[in-house]
Amino acid sequence: MQKFICRCVIAWIFPIAYFWLFKSDAMFYSIVFLHGWYNVFAVVTAFLIGKRNYFGIFKWIAPLVIGVMNVMTYPVTFGLLHDINYGKFEFFDIDIRTLIHHVVLSFVGLVAGVIIGFIVNRAKEQESKSVLFNIPGWMWGVFIAWIFPIIKFWVFDFDTIFFSVFLYIWYMLLAFLASALIGRRGSPGVHKWLQAVILLLMNMVVYPLTVGLVEMQKGSMKDLIDIKYIVAQVIIVAVGFLMGMSVCYICNRKAIKE
Repeated sequence: MQKFICRCVIAWIFPIAYFWLFKSDAMFYSIVFLHGWYNVFAVVTAFLIGKRNYFGIFKWIAPLVIGVMNVMTYPVTFGLLHDINYGKFEFFDIDIRTLIHHVVLSFVGLVAGVIIGFIVNRAKEQESKSVLFNIPGWMWGVFIAWIFPIIKFWVFDFDTIFFSVFLYIWYMLLAFLASALIGRRGSPGVHKWLQAVILLLMNMVVYPLTVGLVEMQKGSMKDLIDIKYIVAQVIIVAVGFLMGMSVCYICNRKAIKE
């Protein structure tokens, strides 16, 4: 558990250190870290706490702790920089909406982790061979990472232009990492190629389910499809999958030689 806490602290503090060391573009930092990194941090951290049952009954206060940690990231970066530039001391102003946002994300991740942990434990106890129980935990993490921006878009009224940029960054990264894991590990009872195709189809429907529906209300049915996004998804999934397969092949060859 100590290693887990240390990793969480490092993951939380890394973007803050990056901000002060490199003074990156405000738009880039907001998209990648404030609206990307820390959302993933909230969901994944809470998910692992729930799945592994860290802290016992006290795990249910984890969403509040994570929410407070994440809401402090803006004050200690942009807020503090603004105060230094203008000679004021107001960077500890807390945005309640941001706090609620991260608490909700963390709670969703925690509940999902508790449910998955319960299913896995029951499967081990009963030695079940059901397909559901053979799905690796990292695949549930991929699904959560896939669905929460969609929920965020509709629940929190995400700006379509901002989300379009976010869409290319978030889902391209998800496509590469997930396809690489699929190629490297696979899943019992399900062919690797089928998993990669399912991942591709999932990512392809994100645009129609979010920006496409909004834009369709302003124009024609053609706005439901973004050809550049689809082509980019195909390329990235293929590259990630082939890299994962290559690593798997190399590792197997080494194991055979040994």
